[in-house]
Amino acid sequence: MRISIKSRLGIVLIILVIASATAGVLLYLKYLDERLLYTKPAPFRGKIISFEKLLEINKVIEEKRNLTLYLPAWLPDGYKLSAIWVKRGLNDSEWGFPIILVYSKDNYTDYRYKPGTIGFEIYPASSMSTGWLNLQIKKWNSSCDYISVKISDDIYGIIYKRAAAYYEGKVYRSPLAVLYVKGWSYMISADNLGDLMKIIESLRPIDVVNES
Repeated sequence: MRISIKSRLGIVLIILVIASATAGVLLYLKYLDERLLYTKPAPFRGKIISFEKLLEINKVIEEKRNLTLYLPAWLPDGYKLSAIWVKRGLNDSEWGFPIILVYSKDNYTDYRYKPGTIGFEIYPASSMSTGWLNLQIKKWNSSCDYISVKISDDIYGIIYKRAAAYYEGKVYRSPLAVLYVKGWSYMISADNLGDLMKIIESLRPIDVVNES
């Protein structure tokens, strides 16, 4: 039986779609492997914004995506928000993801890891990111290098107990949370597992935190 040209083109198109999707998954997994374990800093063309600007961005997100950012209502003693980064757009008024929050005792403003800082990296959740996270939770066992955590149906994920982080040529080991937070993908780093758990448990909508 001969296959028509139209059928052949359809088969080729299906193969191309599958190949493209596979390549996308592999690239995403490669990104996770590199970024989650801090084997190298992710390329980031960003700019620092004010908290007031972050509130404006949150209003835009609420209107366009029906989502709201979540921030910690609890921090270890002496810590405060010292920098907010967003991806730089084509002009100064434009911005993009990720949103990176830096908390420190010494007004550290670099988005890259430093011992003694608490870092948030925030993206809109995707079916790929939540699917990967749910898979890690499902296959968890006592031999894994991470633990699962669930605060509610809207806030859950995993915590790598000893993720590698690099600062000034040295390797540091500290906990790193990878979370689903009500429509968002969050990565949160801190030096202490107990503090990290309290931070996760304290996550609240940005307007609630701002009013407190």
